[in-house]
Amino acid sequence: MLFLAGRGPAATLCRSPDSGEPLPAVRHPVRRSESLASPCPGPVRVLASPVLRVLPLSVLLALGSGALLAEESSGTEPRSAVEAIKARKDHLAVAKNASASFLSFEIQRAGLSADDLITYRGFYLSADGLAIAPLQAFDSGRFTVRNEADGSAVQVEGAIAVEADYGFAIIQTDQRNRDFLRLSPEAASIGEVVAIHRSQKDGGSVLAPVLARREAPLPRPQKYLKVLSVGVNFGRNGALHVPAGTPVLNREGEVSGCLYQPFLNSNQLFSLAVPAPALALKSPVHAKKAAIMPFPLPAAFQPADSLALDASYLLGRDAQIRGDVVQAERLLRQALARNPQSALGWQRLGLVLRARNRKEEAMQAFRNAASYGNNLGSFLLNQADQLSLMGRIEDATALLARACAANPGDYDLHRAYAVALRSATDEQTAQKHLEIATRIAPDSLRCWTLLSKCLAKQGKWNEEKKASDHIYKLESLYRPR
Repeated sequence: MLFLAGRGPAATLCRSPDSGEPLPAVRHPVRRSESLASPCPGPVRVLASPVLRVLPLSVLLALGSGALLAEESSGTEPRSAVEAIKARKDHLAVAKNASASFLSFEIQRAGLSADDLITYRGFYLSADGLAIAPLQAFDSGRFTVRNEADGSAVQVEGAIAVEADYGFAIIQTDQRNRDFLRLSPEAASIGEVVAIHRSQKDGGSVLAPVLARREAPLPRPQKYLKVLSVGVNFGRNGALHVPAGTPVLNREGEVSGCLYQPFLNSNQLFSLAVPAPALALKSPVHAKKAAIMPFPLPAAFQPADSLALDASYLLGRDAQIRGDVVQAERLLRQALARNPQSALGWQRLGLVLRARNRKEEAMQAFRNAASYGNNLGSFLLNQADQLSLMGRIEDATALLARACAANPGDYDLHRAYAVALRSATDEQTAQKHLEIATRIAPDSLRCWTLLSKCLAKQGKWNEEKKASDHIYKLESLYRPR
């Protein structure tokens, strides 16, 4: 009778005490501590035995696999899984520890009550109080700043650098000997996992992959900028608990990017972040010698859309997010009466009117948004969607064709155009635009799903399988972490 002494590669075949003659064999090296613990006095010569020469190989394999199964059934995680769990915990701990360097900006605007304060987030870049924060935090010149860790007050002396396109400012505070974060000198790689801090009461910090580096239309500058797309599912309205300006952190605790204000009206499952190298370009080499700009900042650094400072607009936006469309319409119309050329205001009002099933009024609101918004794709898209909802498919298709030609880098326009083409049974042209969309935004699960359906409709099964494989990969990434 034979059995395995030990486990895994060091396992040694031994002779049972009730067996007969010793079996000669090649010796297996065993550490002394192992041999003392073994029921055998040491390695036994077995492999030259006539018994083993006729023992089927399958039996030996079964013995080895039995040891492995015993290890698995013992509840012990494989080493790679244990290491992965530890790496995950360590990375989440990086996000939690980084919160000691965070600042919280509470923005006060006319008409807002204490319960309606807008909150942004910043973080220290140096021990002597240099920090970075969203430019929106300083639009009104009325804000309160605190250290998130202990709630202590912070005085901001002014801005020493402004990145107007991306909407961030580097500021000088009165703080000294602070914990601070470093900007990563390297651009985040596709697939790299980053950590995003969120308070424990709001769900805790999360890990998310960088899905793409691509161009995206941003409301503030009303143009397309290179951004990081971070695949994270915060759950319903969970993004509300991750303020604009929150840094995304690599495993070393360096800042890979800063989150923009989330697009709460889209179906996207990703967030957009300004890449850290773009911020690093504005970081002064000699901060103490830099000139300080007092608040409020010059008009050149004010938001492109004046409605962003209007209290009624901000309250109307929050009412829309909550689903109170009646209150949202009332507040948005008040804001637009004061700022009638606001593209953002007209677009949000159009969405509210659409939710209230007032189709013609919504259509006019979207036309106004596109007119005042330089015909950016994000404004034209809602106009085309409204035409489709009203049954004017040909008009919507023609509008989207012109929009794709004018904005070839807007993946969402190509996606919407493809949907219109498919409704007209032009699957081949729809495929072309969906392929463009997936190249521009390889992180868009929606575009890949549409492409898969389009290919299946045409019977292009080999290509459809590739699209389906990509969908499976994205779905695994988008699961909440």
